[in-house]
Amino acid sequence: MEVAITIQDEVERFLYSDITISKFLSEGLFNINALSEKLVKENLPHSSVIAVSSAIRRYQEKHKGNNISHIEDIYGILRNGKITTRDDVVKIIVEKSENTHSLIAAFGSKVKSIHGHLFRFTEGIEQALVVIDRGNMELFDKTFGHEKVVRNVPHLGQITIALPKETLNVSGVYATLLRELFSNGINIEEAHTCENNYLILVAETDMLRSYHQLTNLFARARKHFEEKVNVKPKKLQKAVFDENLA
Repeated sequence: MEVAITIQDEVERFLYSDITISKFLSEGLFNINALSEKLVKENLPHSSVIAVSSAIRRYQEKHKGNNISHIEDIYGILRNGKITTRDDVVKIIVEKSENTHSLIAAFGSKVKSIHGHLFRFTEGIEQALVVIDRGNMELFDKTFGHEKVVRNVPHLGQITIALPKETLNVSGVYATLLRELFSNGINIEEAHTCENNYLILVAETDMLRSYHQLTNLFARARKHFEEKVNVKPKKLQKAVFDENLA
């Protein structure tokens, strides 16, 4: 299933990826027409300057007067991100009944997650979600044989993102991760959080691309902070040099 990507999505993804430009835009210190022309020429050749300019102005209005430090906080978290992946994941939606909880307990007691098997259960109002690895499908069928399966989605990949504990104190991290995927046309089948761990299900065919997009996001975050650190010694050296001349 393809995700429809708008010009606004693409423009915002670019702006979020460059903290310096975002900062200047939030303070009204950027020539929007010049930035639009640059974006169309280098990043969005299928778009018009007018459309991109309108998208930038909407972004600017939304963030006008805002302190851009929250994006720096997000990048500070993402630069330490670690990713693991696994394939052969299956998502199953079952209709809830009076037997659901006992069946889940029975199934869970037989899944050896410590040996690498996957089992995750989420309960909704009328339905329940079960995420397992393909190796446990036979056990699932035996356990839930008489229950109504609403949907069975095989051939999924799971991306697990581990972030620092400080993630819990920074808003927008989860949204940034998801935006990086959907703005690149990757459909997110399911997404869950567990403290500072993020688990995202995508089609197996999208897993490698998802991995590359997220690792690139983490690399941009690391580069931003490396550049910030590297600026200070240069200024310090110049100051010392000037003082010596005096």
